[in-house]
Amino acid sequence: MCVIFPCCLYGQDYQPSAGNIPFYLLGYRNDSVLGLGYGMRPSALPALKQKNFSFTAGSRYNVRGCGMFGMAMAGGNGLSGTKIMLSTEVSPVHYSLKGELGYGMMLSKSLSVGVSVGTLCTKMSGNKTRWLPHTEVGFIYQMSKKISLGANYRQSGKTKAISTGIAYQLTEQFQLVAEIEKGSYNWLGFSLLVSTMLNEQWFAMCGYKGHSGTPFSFIGHLHKKQIMGAGLSFHPMLGPSVEISFSKFFQ
Repeated sequence: MCVIFPCCLYGQDYQPSAGNIPFYLLGYRNDSVLGLGYGMRPSALPALKQKNFSFTAGSRYNVRGCGMFGMAMAGGNGLSGTKIMLSTEVSPVHYSLKGELGYGMMLSKSLSVGVSVGTLCTKMSGNKTRWLPHTEVGFIYQMSKKISLGANYRQSGKTKAISTGIAYQLTEQFQLVAEIEKGSYNWLGFSLLVSTMLNEQWFAMCGYKGHSGTPFSFIGHLHKKQIMGAGLSFHPMLGPSVEISFSKFFQ
């Protein structure tokens, strides 16, 4: 297991930015649960209309002593937004720490862009600590009331990935998001997310995170100015992961 894990880290999801639940896919639309999770892409930040504190924590796969934690402060006014984020991931054979500062703005009523910069520190057993610069840029374009699309590019050191996706509002309760991502080491992934509002307070998500081959599910609760929930994902080689997420909004 200790041999497999580093290979998956480097070959599939090099940056510990959003755990195994891809909350960042919600950013393709101005979703009512936008801000949940700390992995918001910079191009989605302008959609925030108030300040937000969020954290996500959980186990990573069926590996003893393997886990992740991340937290972020973000805020926006509908025209622009900023975030500061810190995340870490540990296992018996490695650790990583990432800090990031992001900014996004609306260029028009239908087009938002964003950029973030940061540093990724990573250490594998038997290897030296590596400090890698991290950069991420992207855009989201609202084609109509029901359809939006976007693209995102990120780079940590020499590891690169580019993604493009589309969101479709099936009904008032159901939303579908699909994304294709191409990265270094010749991997190509297809991610899919379906989200639904069960009622005014409860919502659910399920889908597939393609480049790690991980199906996932999440259920959450909205109460006044806070969102909380829990999710489960399953890696075909490394087993299950459990995550909890909490988000609090302020004026």
